[in-house]
Amino acid sequence: MGQMTHDEFTIAGEDPAAAHAPPPPRRRPQTWSGPWPWAMVAVVLLGAGVVTSPQGERPVLPADVAWSVPLSGAAHPGVWVIDDIVAVSEGDEIVGRAVADGDERWRVGVREPRCASDGVRLACVPSGPPSRATDGVITVIDADGGATMAEVEGARLASPLGEDLVVAGGTGDDERWLTRISPGDAQQWRTVVTPESPSRSEQLSFDELTVSGRSIAWWFAEDDVRWSEPGMLDPVTGERLPTLTAAPYTSSLPLEFERTLTYLEADSRAPDSEVAVMTGGVAESVEGAWLWRWDASEEPIAVSSTEVTTAVLPDIVGALEGEGALGFATLRTRALIEGDAAGTVSDYRAFTCPCAWVDDTLVAHGYWVEDIDALRQGRYRIDIVMIHGTEVVERFEVEQVTAENPRVREWDIATDDTTVYIRRGGQLLALEGLPRSLGPDPVTERQAETASSVSATACSSG
Repeated sequence: MGQMTHDEFTIAGEDPAAAHAPPPPRRRPQTWSGPWPWAMVAVVLLGAGVVTSPQGERPVLPADVAWSVPLSGAAHPGVWVIDDIVAVSEGDEIVGRAVADGDERWRVGVREPRCASDGVRLACVPSGPPSRATDGVITVIDADGGATMAEVEGARLASPLGEDLVVAGGTGDDERWLTRISPGDAQQWRTVVTPESPSRSEQLSFDELTVSGRSIAWWFAEDDVRWSEPGMLDPVTGERLPTLTAAPYTSSLPLEFERTLTYLEADSRAPDSEVAVMTGGVAESVEGAWLWRWDASEEPIAVSSTEVTTAVLPDIVGALEGEGALGFATLRTRALIEGDAAGTVSDYRAFTCPCAWVDDTLVAHGYWVEDIDALRQGRYRIDIVMIHGTEVVERFEVEQVTAENPRVREWDIATDDTTVYIRRGGQLLALEGLPRSLGPDPVTERQAETASSVSATACSSG
């Protein structure tokens, strides 16, 4: 495939009066069916690609591997960074390794652990058959490998939050709940979160839990299939936050659909920030006035204290059905308050999460497919991409997928201030040197320019 050109453009910010204008067409959440259930989690690694930016051509560099170590398997594979340790689940243990070189520092035994972290400590709950797992026992692990035990009847997942524990639990057909517990077993709040789902035929379970000073998010699973939408609570009060349920979107949903929070795992806003990133756009608070609205097909990926990174996706389904060419995704940054945007048409078909920040570089996933024939034949590849401003500056191949090798291996990522750690199959890898010297910041230069109209060519490509 020949070299691709990337167009840079800017979009004028909305006039404040636009916050009260009729909303744009609502974005229907994309669902995927048929032979390609990967839902745009696939990419082919490019060779020496070139990005066109305001500073001219800049090569997209392959990320360097600083070190790698072999891992044993785990029922629930995971990787977490706590202080100067990268922790991984292996068999019936959590293993702590030095971030500098991957050398093993400690091991803590937990039966088939399921873990979550607040970036300071790790909390693990045993899983597996009752004969192998003690109900309600939570192992809290510090960066030095020290472990303490807590017991909460019915606990299925847990995470530290400062000195406290957030626990998700419930057994059998009983209600599902979350609770926040302080040292000394003092319960701050307990919230029942079982959704009303009379059509549910399989037992509902907690599949994932993430916590921060901003929100507590969880995902349910049925029959080992995770629901696509998280639920969220306020970590201080335990009150439900307005997020979508797992029910499919229909045109009969009320306009309150726009007033549901979007969970962005790469979120570096201060916990007390009231700016709300929502399904319909960005508002000054959950119930406040709109600051600006998303364009149709624009998907938010990550948010910082000043900006939102989004992707404008091509019509993959339409291309598969012969209704147009297979386009490319556009990367955008939007000023969090004003909504002013800059964009670059990429050589990827989509960008998705898991995501994380390394300083001011966003780590995400890019999906590259050569053409529509390759897509139909199931030939694609997953890359981890490093995004600075609106440009992919480094990339690392995760896996190639073909019709003969259609399954994606288990893998996960974690980051600290300088490094991306990847658990891929039976390996733990550290990508070094991030972020590299990138020259003038395209985001800063964009803010210095006068916003102009969008290039029609760039829009049609995105």
